[in-house]
Amino acid sequence: MIYQRSAGLVSDEEMMDTLVNWRYTYGSVPTEGDHSVDAYAKGSWDDVRRAYRRGLLSDDQWDVLFDRTRRARNAHRASAPV
Repeated sequence: MIYQRSAGLVSDEEMMDTLVNWRYTYGSVPTEGDHSVDAYAKGSWDDVRRAYRRGLLSDDQWDVLFDRTRRARNAHRASAPV
């Protein structure tokens, strides 16, 4: 959706409406038994973070998305193995 907006195929409003309501997945470090493996399994939220770092989202857009996903990110973090 972010790349579609960059290409002019959708408006900022359409992109933000989709992204605000998206059910994101969050990255994690997989485990085998009780041990973490040397890998990172990315989630869809990683794509949003990458787009922001590449300048494809404004600071204001990032702030909205970051605030709207706070509860889900905190829940994911709390459920992650230590």
